[in-house]
Amino acid sequence: LYILLGFLVLYLVKILGGITLVLEGLESTSNQAAIENAGMHPLVMVLLTVIVAPIVEETVFRGFIMGRVFDRQSILGLLISSFLFGLVHLPTSIGAWIIYGGMGLVLGWVYRKTEKLEYTMMIHFLNNGFAIALMYLLMMLMN
Repeated sequence: LYILLGFLVLYLVKILGGITLVLEGLESTSNQAAIENAGMHPLVMVLLTVIVAPIVEETVFRGFIMGRVFDRQSILGLLISSFLFGLVHLPTSIGAWIIYGGMGLVLGWVYRKTEKLEYTMMIHFLNNGFAIALMYLLMMLMN
C-alpha cells in the first residue's frame, strides 16, 4: 500500500514540477537532459538509472542520513535528506527543485512511516523505470 501510495504522490509532485517547468519556459530538467544526452548503451542506462541509482541514493539519503545521522522520525532529518537529494540532481530551476526535492520528501515520508528502505527503493525503481521506458519510447517514435 505504501509503495503504491508513495508512487502516486510522487507522480503528483512530478506533475506539479512539470507544470512549473513549463511556466518557466523549460522543457525538462538539466538532470533529465544529461541522462538523455549521455549516449550510453540502453542496457547500461537501465542498469545505472533503474537499479544502481535507486539503491545508492536510498541507502545514502534515507538509510544513512535519515536512519543513522538523524532519528528515522526526525523532521529535520527528513528535510535535510530531501534537500540534499534534490541538490544532488543539480536543479537549475524552481520546477526542478519541486520535482527532485519533492521526490526526496515523498520517499522520506514513506521511509519515516514504514522504516523500510526496500519500500523507498521499490518506489524509486518504479519511478526511474517508467522515466527511462518513456524516454526510449519517445526516442523511437521521433526516429
